[in-house]
Amino acid sequence: MSGAIEAINPITVKIKLDENVENTIAVNFPQSFNVGNLKEDISKKFNVDTKSLLVYQHEEEIENDQMLASLLLNDFGIVEIKLKLTEEATLAGEKLDINVYYSSFTLPDIITVHIPTTNEEGETVMKDLVVEIENKAIKKPFLGGFVHKKTKIEYHHAITQTGPTIDQIEKLKEKTCTRDTQTAKLLQISTDTTKDQATQHFGSATESIYQPTKNDSEIEANKNYETSEQRDKRINLFGAVELIQRNFRRVRLNQCIKSCAAEYRRLQAIKKKQEDRLKQDYINSNRKSENFPRTKKDFDLLFAQIAAWKEAERRKIQENFTGPSRIVELQALLEKEIQLLNGIESRKIEIREDMQISREDNVLARISEPIKWLGYNNKIVEMDTLKTQRARKLSELFILLREPFKNLDDRLRLLNDISEVLNHEDNKRINELEGLFDRERQLLKCKVGNNGLEVLRRRQLNVFLDIIKNEDRNKCAKKYCHICEKCKSIIPVADSSKRSKYSDVCKKCSKLRTSKTDLSIYNAILRTIIRDERKRSSFSSIAFIIQETDIKHIIENIWHGISILSQSDCQLRLPRWNINEEWSPWNSICLTEAESKVHIQCTDLESIYGEKIISECRSRQSLAKSIYGHLKKSENEKLAAEMLLENKICNITVTKH
Repeated sequence: MSGAIEAINPITVKIKLDENVENTIAVNFPQSFNVGNLKEDISKKFNVDTKSLLVYQHEEEIENDQMLASLLLNDFGIVEIKLKLTEEATLAGEKLDINVYYSSFTLPDIITVHIPTTNEEGETVMKDLVVEIENKAIKKPFLGGFVHKKTKIEYHHAITQTGPTIDQIEKLKEKTCTRDTQTAKLLQISTDTTKDQATQHFGSATESIYQPTKNDSEIEANKNYETSEQRDKRINLFGAVELIQRNFRRVRLNQCIKSCAAEYRRLQAIKKKQEDRLKQDYINSNRKSENFPRTKKDFDLLFAQIAAWKEAERRKIQENFTGPSRIVELQALLEKEIQLLNGIESRKIEIREDMQISREDNVLARISEPIKWLGYNNKIVEMDTLKTQRARKLSELFILLREPFKNLDDRLRLLNDISEVLNHEDNKRINELEGLFDRERQLLKCKVGNNGLEVLRRRQLNVFLDIIKNEDRNKCAKKYCHICEKCKSIIPVADSSKRSKYSDVCKKCSKLRTSKTDLSIYNAILRTIIRDERKRSSFSSIAFIIQETDIKHIIENIWHGISILSQSDCQLRLPRWNINEEWSPWNSICLTEAESKVHIQCTDLESIYGEKIISECRSRQSLAKSIYGHLKKSENEKLAAEMLLENKICNITVTKH
């Protein structure tokens, strides 16, 4: 009986989560519940830990063992409490979310409702009314409808919004064939005005018919009537649009011109800087060549400057002196010239010796290197053979032998060490080297100076270098030779001059014909020709075997040192005459740099140049072919000789193996 009373008279608890009225919930609990049971029930609905909840009433915390029936009630008989979380739970991120509570909330079957009523004395009192909730929800069957394609919402027929009995549902399934749903049907209806008004329509192109009514009123304008054509003409909308477009195009054109002009000025500045830099580099290279000459071109430049200086001094002496004084001045000039030439020649000897030492060091380094090849996993494998070890040891002795010495005992000790190392080898030239060493030992005992032993030591170095290279084991077939046209001596092909004009003479004879002039300008022209031929992949062109002196002869003697078009002698170039053929002295034309840039873009020369210029070019090209026509033949002969030599070497190698 007590259990029934508790079920009928539960305790209503109003729980506040914070000061906000919306975050307030009301729950019914049995009278036998204490605060601990309330926390367990609430924690399940809020998905929090029971130990994290704190219950307050009138700012005082309530213990877990206190009964709900012992708590204070308000005017309506409801227990009001406040629910909070501990500080540890708050820091851990837990919170009392009202949405979580209602998502797990289920409606109870019995609820108590407080209803205000009036008693017999007229006072308002609260009366408790117990309401039992009966769950008569049914699962609505799908009796027809449709699903929205975008939102995927399912719409049922209107008849399914009520709860018919099962018998009626079976009957409805047989009879209901409708698509009425909870949607509004839109209709389009054409309407007309309910008031009659006067209208104006045009019958023909010029006449108009007006149908007046009794309610019409006439309005007279103060100004003259203006037709639509006159109004359009006065406004001139298209003219304004054209004006805007025209001005816009003008502004865009001015902007484009300014940007192009700025770009042109920038490119001109860059070009000027490049030209200045090239000019400065040329000056610096000339200064370096004058102060520290190393190549044949540098020495030719010095000889040309000495010749120009001598000519200027000789002209000055002829103008200012006569008689014996002129002879004395010319004699002094000759002595100065001899002194300058001796200085240049001594410099050439020093450079020749330095180059000889450099070549010897390169040979020794090459034969002393271990054998290398690419092995597994792209790793470099090195093999130090007995031959490379021998070459390395002998190279160290050669370097010591080449260096000057101060102590006589050290020199003799070095000679003895070399003799002891070479004593175990079988080479014909070892005996020759031993003889040279014995001769030096005898001369050193006689206390001969270093100047007297210079030639002997040079012979020792040459013989020792031949022994290190071990040339006797690697001799090949006899070289292909021909006769020099100048000195009638037999020379190999490799020792012949590579000059184009004197390709059938030896190097000594070609040096005698070398002119002591400044060929830097013609060298620049030749580099331009070679660069252009490389871009066009014409590697069989004569430009690769021709020399600066030949360019000088072509420009000065064939084209007379001027452009054939502008008669200018500034920045001359020798581009191709026919762009589709390889460059040659008979397929070239003398033009300035600006003219050559335009010429190489021309395809039809006869339509651009006149008959006079074409005939003059043909005659000068014929003259060049008569002078340099033998180059092609000489080059073919050299190629054939080299191929023949390679074939013989290959045959000898195969025979030895």
